Amino acid sequence: LKYKASIPLGTFFGDKVRGQYFEFFPLGTGRQDVYTRGPMVLHMLRYMLFVTKGNDDVYWQLLREFNARYKGQRAGTEEFIALTNEIAGFDTTWFFDQWLWIATIPKVEWSQSIEKDGGSWILKIDAKQPEGEPKMKLLIPVEIKFGRQEVAEKTLKLDDGSGSLILKLHAKPKKVRLNAYWDVLADIKER
Repeated sequence: LKYKASIPLGTFFGDKVRGQYFEFFPLGTGRQDVYTRGPMVLHMLRYMLFVTKGNDDVYWQLLREFNARYKGQRAGTEEFIALTNEIAGFDTTWFFDQWLWIATIPKVEWSQSIEKDGGSWILKIDAKQPEGEPKMKLLIPVEIKFGRQEVAEKTLKLDDGSGSLILKLHAKPKKVRLNAYWDVLADIKER
């Protein structure tokens, strides 16, 4: 059974939804859904390029160039990876190796601690993939809410299955969420 619902802009489980409509697929169930995974890989590529380059320009340049270069021709995965490396200016093979050739959805467990430090607050986030899971390189968005309007976004990097993020904040956060808007295909749970 596949769940798909279009929800108008507003709230979804108490949180603001980005964009005009939000389509909910069974990503969080851990099921392997080939129809969801392909678009999610492209979305994660966009996020990875955004994190490394600071904007979406390289991602859109990649898609335009791929369409222009291979218009009316056959082009496959290898051509797309080679063009991604060329346009990004660095080797992205690791990204495609783990998202195209490994069929698992990674699991991540995380914890947080918040401590007062003079007039500031120290937020520490630790995350790891459980034992027995394939260790993947992940870029996980962290959303830090201070109040109704004030939100900070950072990226937690997991390399070889674990990672930490330590931030000095001006105020105590009201809420910390990882992967709030599904920028990475992963089953992420707070411990």
